[in-house]
Amino acid sequence: MLKLRNQEAIKTTLKSFFKKDLNLLIFFVTSKCNLRCKYCFNAENLSSGENDLEFSEVKKMITRLPSSIRSILFSGGEPCLRKDLEKIIGLFVNRGITDFAIPSNGVATKLILETLKKIARKYPQTSLVACTSIDPLKLAHDHLRGPGAYQKAIRTAKGIVHLSQKRKNIIPLVNSVVAKESVPFLNQFIRLVYQEIKPKLHTLDIVRTNPKNENDFSKFSDQDYIKIKNARMSIDKLYRGNDLLYSFYKKRSLILTDIQKKIIKENHSWPVRCAAGRTSAVVYSSGEVAFCENHKPMDNLRKHDYDLSKILNKHKEKYLQMTKKHKCDCNHLVYLRQAVEYNFPIVWLNSLFK
Repeated sequence: MLKLRNQEAIKTTLKSFFKKDLNLLIFFVTSKCNLRCKYCFNAENLSSGENDLEFSEVKKMITRLPSSIRSILFSGGEPCLRKDLEKIIGLFVNRGITDFAIPSNGVATKLILETLKKIARKYPQTSLVACTSIDPLKLAHDHLRGPGAYQKAIRTAKGIVHLSQKRKNIIPLVNSVVAKESVPFLNQFIRLVYQEIKPKLHTLDIVRTNPKNENDFSKFSDQDYIKIKNARMSIDKLYRGNDLLYSFYKKRSLILTDIQKKIIKENHSWPVRCAAGRTSAVVYSSGEVAFCENHKPMDNLRKHDYDLSKILNKHKEKYLQMTKKHKCDCNHLVYLRQAVEYNFPIVWLNSLFK
């Protein structure tokens, strides 16, 4: 029987389309990390955390947040290495924000599970998307992230799934970054995740690239893209095959992969304008602010009394002109998915007549 599953995700998608406002804050809550992944886009900003915003500074930022912010995507670094993460989430909750995504490399299993358990128990009204990063397969994962990282991530992901059975506000996800060397293992890996880890959802991301500085990880062939597209559709079938919106998810996977291929291999522009800066903003652990992760920070909260709106309004026009002219289109899946959902009827019609 067909059912309408994942209603929270559906609500978020509908809000993105009908209520086009600044709703997502990507917050790099710490610069500390216990891995040094070879393809990390934020590697140059990782440190021991000495310049990270202190709790009192984070509190000032949150009290001045735009009222339209509804979701927080934590990043880093490794978010759970921030000792006061639970208290920081409490500050957001006090502002009426209850949707959180906490990604993790899965290395510090005990710490991650204890942190999630405390947050879920203390704030039962929240929705906590706990996303473990696991790449296909062990050989590629450990080569790109570090020896032994794969088994630790598997153990953490299974632990989160087990924890979610008791704490219903925890939503276990697995995200996999697909590099050139991991493409041959995609089908095997997708089955492994589905059968052995059993998360609520599995997502595939393509390793981020800069067209002007392409690296070995992202030199995909046309055949590789076909395999990635088929893998994404297999995931849609496994996790959403009985969903009333299955056709929508399948079409979205096709569109996203085609756009990413054109950007990486052919340096094409997006079929629609990027929504970053209009629907999302980025705050780094040092207080620096950007409209998106692929742009250099434009200012720092510490210089503006921790008022994010003041900074965004000051620089908004210049940035929006760049997106309007497609000066900075990229293959960042979060922004690309956001833009597709923001303009889905246009993107869908465009795909029909290509």
